[in-house]
This record gives sequence, C-alpha cells and structure tokens, in this order.
Amino acid sequence: MGFVGDLLGTPRTAVILSGVVMLIAGIALLIGFKTRIAAIVFIAILIPITLTVQVGQVETLGPLFKNVALLGGLLFFSINSNLNFKQ
Repeated sequence: MGFVGDLLGTPRTAVILSGVVMLIAGIALLIGFKTRIAAIVFIAILIPITLTVQVGQVETLGPLFKNVALLGGLLFFSINSNLNFKQ
C-alpha cells in the first residue's frame, strides 16, 4: 500500500491534507449536512490510513480496533443518511 503515499507527495502534505478533509467531514457530520457524503469521505480516508499504518503492528492494535469501530459507525451513517428523530 506504499503507492498510496507516493500519490499524495510528502508525508507532511498527506497528513495536513487528510487532517483538513477529516475536519471538514467531521463538522458536516456533526451538523447533519450531507451526512452520506461526509461518511463516505471519512471511509475513503480511514481505510488507507488503517491499512498502511496500523495493520500488522502489534503496538497499534488499540487504534486498529478503534478504526474498525469507526468504520462501522460510518457505514451506518452512509447507509442511513435520512434519519429523522421526532419526539
């Protein structure tokens, strides 16, 4: 999966770019704006990070399982984006 890193340029550029995109997608999820698109963007960022950084390293099992749990929640939001909570 090292070729993914080569596409984004330097590691610093990739970290900054992914951080900005995750911040924007997180705010969109928080306020409920385009939740399906925001969740899919999060998934598209989280899968390469998980595969390149955390798979195969015993020291990072905690963050690996955290990312798996986050992916489950993001899948929920990407499938059920039109939830209405009426009381």
